[in-house]
Amino acid sequence: MSHGAFGPWLKENFAGSDRTARAYMRVYSHREELEAKPQRSATLSLDGALRSLSTPKDAPRPARAVTLEEMEARAEEALSQSRAGALSIAENLDAIHRERGWLHAGYASFEVYVTQMFATREPFPILYGVISDESGGPLPVFAMAESIHAWGIARTMAPLLRED
Repeated sequence: MSHGAFGPWLKENFAGSDRTARAYMRVYSHREELEAKPQRSATLSLDGALRSLSTPKDAPRPARAVTLEEMEARAEEALSQSRAGALSIAENLDAIHRERGWLHAGYASFEVYVTQMFATREPFPILYGVISDESGGPLPVFAMAESIHAWGIARTMAPLLRED
């Protein structure tokens, strides 16, 4: 399936939401693990399967950083992973824009595509204004990645900085 075609295909062929479809895909990709686990009944609901795949609440947690240097190293690693994720998103959006994937997926413009496909995604919506310049065109890929990264950091930090 070509890039950007999944959303329209899903709307046409599946009555559930994107989130439900992804849950079914997760269960399917872990079916061997689920089949190997003992079950209390012959059938397993989607919720039951997802719970079975999740980490138990009483599972041991990773050790907490005890020194400032360890905490700084973990923060740097998290920022590095976040930047890499933002770059990946920017590269994909740039390819969709350049190859006019938005048009092939049935959208009137790249802006409409981004707005409808990404602006309402939780926990991290991407607004078109985050990835566009003053003239309304998409930013170059590295500028787009930095903008996405900064947007994500701002969204993450905002609740922590509120003075209620």
